Amino acid sequence: MRYLHFLRLLVVTILMVSLLSPSVLALTLNEGGASRPTEIDVRGAHGVPKGTALRTPSQAQLKALDSLRGVINAPLQVRYNGLTATPRHLFSYDAYLTSPSSENPERIARNFLKQWRGIFRFSDGDLRGLRLKSRATIPDAGTTVMVFEQQVNGLPVYQGEVLVNVNRAGQIISVGSESYPQLQITNSETISPAQAISAAASALGINNFAPQSKGTTKVLTTYGDLSPEYVQAPNFSGGVFTDDIAVTRTVFPTGDPAFSNCRMDSITSNLITC
Repeated sequence: MRYLHFLRLLVVTILMVSLLSPSVLALTLNEGGASRPTEIDVRGAHGVPKGTALRTPSQAQLKALDSLRGVINAPLQVRYNGLTATPRHLFSYDAYLTSPSSENPERIARNFLKQWRGIFRFSDGDLRGLRLKSRATIPDAGTTVMVFEQQVNGLPVYQGEVLVNVNRAGQIISVGSESYPQLQITNSETISPAQAISAAASALGINNFAPQSKGTTKVLTTYGDLSPEYVQAPNFSGGVFTDDIAVTRTVFPTGDPAFSNCRMDSITSNLITC
């Protein structure tokens, strides 16, 4: 069952275009940054790297943050994504980030992200690519918790999300999670879904595994109290893994153009750039 968990994590969330060829579904960040380690996993050893050791906020970001401080008339707390120098957690101990509003929570969140896009370095395309993936309300607190999935060319970005908390008065409490602004897909997939599954199995020590196609299946893409939405995905028999395996595609941020080749960590079954 452990192999099953690893394999499904590997292929249900990604199309492993990088295992067999250096021509991968790679991305670059538009702005340059400090020197990075020779090997970068977007998660890092303990999740996505944190802080500003690898990259520092731009002057435009700092100016936007100063403007937001002035609007709310209170100090801001900012915790940074170490790869992009964008906020992974933005809040204030002394004030809400917005005034009360009668708009619906999603509109409040989108308006905030549009107004303060400079803090996150979001382009117009980034804002259009934010898809509401999950929404839930905490009854006692009256807080609506929303997760927006970042997409590029209609594909979800691996761990690319924006989380916004809005209270019952329509005020934003905090904004956070990991996002990757201004991404560009530089090339495309080079192997089929079946090859991806075989490569994933091989990475787990199971050689010559040949998945059998079972057509397509629906994969749920919305959560919480949102109406169910699905994507059609190639579906394969699990064979030694028992359960069927659905393959969907996900874009992986890899840092800089120099980090265009990828490999698979067979221990955790997640993509590593190197």
